[in-house]
Amino acid sequence: MNNDIKHMKRAIKLAFLGRGRTKTNPMVGAVIVKDEKIIGEGYHENYGGPHAEINALNSITSIDEAKDSTLYVTLEPCNHEGKTPPCTEAIINAGIRKVVIGMLDPHDIVSGAGVKRLTDAGIEVVVGIDNEEISHSLTNLYESYIVNITSSMPFVTMKFAMTTDGKIATYTGDSKWITGNEARKDVHLQRSMHDAVLVGIGTVIADDPMLNVRLERSDYPPHMIAAGSKFKNPTRVIVDSQLSIRVDSNILKTAKDIDTIIATASDDEEYIESIKAMGANVIVCAGGINHNNNDKVNLQKLFKELYNRNIATVYVEGGGNINFSSLRDGLVHRLHAYIGPKIFGGAAAPSPVEGPGVQEVKDCYELKLRTMQTFADDVKIEYDVRYK
Repeated sequence: MNNDIKHMKRAIKLAFLGRGRTKTNPMVGAVIVKDEKIIGEGYHENYGGPHAEINALNSITSIDEAKDSTLYVTLEPCNHEGKTPPCTEAIINAGIRKVVIGMLDPHDIVSGAGVKRLTDAGIEVVVGIDNEEISHSLTNLYESYIVNITSSMPFVTMKFAMTTDGKIATYTGDSKWITGNEARKDVHLQRSMHDAVLVGIGTVIADDPMLNVRLERSDYPPHMIAAGSKFKNPTRVIVDSQLSIRVDSNILKTAKDIDTIIATASDDEEYIESIKAMGANVIVCAGGINHNNNDKVNLQKLFKELYNRNIATVYVEGGGNINFSSLRDGLVHRLHAYIGPKIFGGAAAPSPVEGPGVQEVKDCYELKLRTMQTFADDVKIEYDVRYK
């Protein structure tokens, strides 16, 4: 393995530590190398905080050590003033001799400008490393960011747990538990890596969930959380068209502790104010499908507003009607299906995707297999969603 590949792999690994914490900013990792030794490294730790390059420079014992070094960074350094100063200026001022960039930033504000500023300052710049594993890792690292900046919408993952015969509950509504403890831990891990978790009001009424992250630090794989970091709870989004949520629900009782959004089509100002007083935010976005049903939440409007609130990734946990509506509206990019080794049967038992369904096979939503993983006797299948 040549040194460029080795150091870029390290930068990518660092970048992933920011998963779920950078919001609409990209995850970025940076490694500074001198005389074939790593002298500094860092990653973008949280939205609004210093970028990876700055954290890497700050990790060096003395900034003078950076002179004539090589910087490996997963994404093109910024050359504009945002929430933080331009990283290009810090790189130039540190005396770094060479910068190896994983990929150009596809954002119009950045793309190419960072490279130009560095080359104009006499710094050698290399863009891209000819290595299949690195290319694949960078694609995974920036897939949500690319969706964000090209559509101004969040990257959406739909999740459900079902029995081997495709049921998410018995015909009486009992659903605890379909999968085992390890699979459920993975769901909490996924929640912690998303900016928001979204469910419909039916799930809230049936299960009275907390929708928080219930993990110990030891439950996290070491490569997924930085030393000293704690789990984070995602923003909870409840789709509640008629504002049916009860004030004594776990969601509202904890709304002052965990960011909570109630999305509704209701114009009941008095109840909206009482919900706000409990600590939740309320988004009114009526319109339903085709924007002509004022009794239903328009999911496209809702997801656009979530992105405007710096929510870049959403974990949709259903139920069946929300899942179908999200697919119908073309909002879902990824699917996580957890399958438990149980059979419930029953024509009235609910399935993961309900709604009106499709009329013919040719109208189906197609999936492309990404990975399969087992947790004891449970299976997790990860798909990309393909739209026609």
